[in-house]
Amino acid sequence: MSRRRPAPLLPALALSFLLLAPPAGGAQSEEVLGPDAEQAILSLRLDQMTLTDELSALLAGGRYFLPLGELCRLLDLAIDVDPGRGLATGFLIDEKRRFSLDLKFRRIEIAGQQRSFDPAGLRQEADDLYVDSALLASWLPIDLAVDLHQLAVKVTPREKLPLQLRLEREKKLARSAGAGKAAELPRQELPYRLLDGPLVDATLRYGRRGDFARAGGFEPESSDTLEYSLLATGDLLFLEANLFLYGDLGGILDSRLSLGRKDPDGRLLGPLRAREVMLGEVFHPGLELVALPRSGPGFLVSNFPLGQPSQFGRESFRGELPPGWEAELYRGDELLAYARSRPDGLYEFLDVPLLFGLNLFRVELYGPQGQRRTERRLLNVDDSLTPPGELYYRLAGNDPGTRIVGEAPGGLGPRFSFELGAGIAKRLSATFSLASVEHRGQRANYAQAGLRAFRGPLLASLDVALDESGGQAWQGELLSRWRGWGLQLKHAELYDFDSETLIASGGPLRRRSWLRLDTVLRGSALPAIPLQLDLRQDQLADGRRITEISGRFSASARGLTISHQLQVSRISGAGAAPRLATGQLLVSKLLPSLAFRGAADYQLEPRFELVTLAATAELRRPNGLLFSGGVSRLFLARENLYQAGVSKLEGRIGATVTADYAASRGFGLGVMLSASLGRDSRDGRWHQQARPLAFGGGLSGRAFLDDNGNGRFDPGEQPIGGAGLLLGGANHGGRTGPEGTIFFANLTPYQPLVVSLAANTLEDPYWQPARSGVTLTPRPGKVAIVDFPVEVTGEISGTVYMRREGGRRPAAGIELELLDGSGKVVARARSAADGFYYLDRLRPGRFSLRVAASETDRRRLVPPPGRDVKLAASGSLLENLDFELGQVDPAAG
Repeated sequence: MSRRRPAPLLPALALSFLLLAPPAGGAQSEEVLGPDAEQAILSLRLDQMTLTDELSALLAGGRYFLPLGELCRLLDLAIDVDPGRGLATGFLIDEKRRFSLDLKFRRIEIAGQQRSFDPAGLRQEADDLYVDSALLASWLPIDLAVDLHQLAVKVTPREKLPLQLRLEREKKLARSAGAGKAAELPRQELPYRLLDGPLVDATLRYGRRGDFARAGGFEPESSDTLEYSLLATGDLLFLEANLFLYGDLGGILDSRLSLGRKDPDGRLLGPLRAREVMLGEVFHPGLELVALPRSGPGFLVSNFPLGQPSQFGRESFRGELPPGWEAELYRGDELLAYARSRPDGLYEFLDVPLLFGLNLFRVELYGPQGQRRTERRLLNVDDSLTPPGELYYRLAGNDPGTRIVGEAPGGLGPRFSFELGAGIAKRLSATFSLASVEHRGQRANYAQAGLRAFRGPLLASLDVALDESGGQAWQGELLSRWRGWGLQLKHAELYDFDSETLIASGGPLRRRSWLRLDTVLRGSALPAIPLQLDLRQDQLADGRRITEISGRFSASARGLTISHQLQVSRISGAGAAPRLATGQLLVSKLLPSLAFRGAADYQLEPRFELVTLAATAELRRPNGLLFSGGVSRLFLARENLYQAGVSKLEGRIGATVTADYAASRGFGLGVMLSASLGRDSRDGRWHQQARPLAFGGGLSGRAFLDDNGNGRFDPGEQPIGGAGLLLGGANHGGRTGPEGTIFFANLTPYQPLVVSLAANTLEDPYWQPARSGVTLTPRPGKVAIVDFPVEVTGEISGTVYMRREGGRRPAAGIELELLDGSGKVVARARSAADGFYYLDRLRPGRFSLRVAASETDRRRLVPPPGRDVKLAASGSLLENLDFELGQVDPAAG
């Protein structure tokens, strides 16, 4: 019985919808920017921080133009820009270093020195003054590096910026007992519910392929496919739930479900103080000498810190990767690995070595319709040590063989393990673990113990393992860095020991040695070039040696990235095999709206031959369309593969139409539709968009005028529209609507986030946020509901008089203090020449107003009694609060 085929009209209808759909949002046209300028949206980075992901930039004439006003605002530089008049005024860090720019007269003055500049380096737009990045770096105390490969601008200060100084002050305060902004911010809890959410990503993909076989001529044979996938995250049964389904018309082909909780503060399971509890689909992190890291249905209970390296000197990266997506793993600018989507909707980069010191990893996720997401992790290899006096544990078990129906990949079977990590001293910790693994079709039990030590530039580990049959193994590892060179040295000895992690392709393993060297070449005329060399040698029980050498370098500058990897392997001894050498070259060039990628795979030995050549290009248009095309040459198959596609990126529904052709499989046509839904728990409203939502958490914020000062939104109180939020101190765009609410998605899960109301976005200058913000820890599928009450600030004014014989006269220069209920001075003012003083933008509450004691003591004046004042939440204007001072009688002294 044949499967019913979808109507061939579907691709045509989808293509018509894609091309005729109006743009979603008001993208700026090329006519506004000028025919020679292209617009790009970049992220701005400073000291490993991302200040914003929405910095508008222009590319014209090979130059990168950045917005002067927005850049100064993000860096806390006191420079105001008037784009309409072409003016910019203010100062650089110190008020004595005045800054003045007049575009009309082509004049700029910095710290009293007048300079001239090329007007071609500055563009006057309606929203800001856009300055060439090189020219901007000569004006401001910063260096700017624009990287179009990462769509980022990196700021390197030549001196401490106000933003850095402020953050340093906040960190110092946070470290002091009972003080600090972070300590003062209330914590927004995200309670688990019986059913809450969800955030859902759904895709529907139709494909039609024609195969042409010669049988008395060309006779077309066609086949149709219709596939779907769904990822839903949210709360279920008071647990965090993650559900993935993938299937076609024949039914569900793959599925996974996980239920659990994660708490960075370790408040799970009462006295066990667990940080992670998970059932269903879990990730087993593996054991150094015993088990490989793998995913599968099972369980996990752990109090190891979230985000800590899972094993000494190694880390595995795992996350959601829907059908049709691709993932790239980077360390800094170095491309380490690449993965395509799998039927289970996951990506996994396993056992990635860590370099000595800090490792900044990022996973770049690319969707089939031009979507892009970035996941970042900052790991320090010495975090593998357990702090002194702490005891960490992990109980885990799963069955990775069930991920592929009817077959365990690589013979991997069920595994169970219990691990302990104990901090012995400041730089010394110990580990102990028991494990049971189904290996080579039989159950094998193991015990493992180890030490971790850190001293100066050296980090070392020693592990010993035993199996139940009497086999033994030990392994030592050393990491260090000296004069810009990183070193990793590892050696293992085996005595009748067999496990998943210590196997070789040619037979039983006797010993293994591994060496890695890495450095970064830097030069004034060259970009930074990371270099890495790996050498691994396995000695088998029969005396043969398997040697593998690999090297990799990469470089990136002005949107051009080149990465090359070479690998050589050789078997020596009895049964020696010819040396095999292979290489891969990757090249990419990214512009604001155009991207090129190329790849070449080749073999050097035993003879030189090309394996594949591939080139692709993408053109992104301002109306939200993405055009793509590519060609690949498969030399072994002696055929070419041609591909082309067009995608609609924005709006409520994403759509992609693709076409491909290869002689062996004929023509193919595909249509993919995608949509994401998120439910706002505040009002039950559903938000729909083309871009994915289910990866991270959400936020529903509301700003309102708190008339009674109780911090709650009560009937009759005014919602505030047009207000913006700061997420982690950065403005992520978007303003509250007329109902005072705003919805954010894709918040990074399990990382504390400070959310606050941007005071400068409030329409009334006498309004101010009632609190500095809140701290919350997002989690996938959960929408945090946060209210932001706004107060009306008050004013106090009056006159200070000096009592004299025969009357009184105004007293100038007298300082007054406003104290809160705890006696802390919250505001100061000094009387003017006519004795008048004025205090404004005062928070509601009860206060005491007095003449400063230092003032009366210095001038030998009789202090008048203080005044008790009350400022209402709805705003107060207190006038004529006068003070009269008298002179101390000289005879009394």
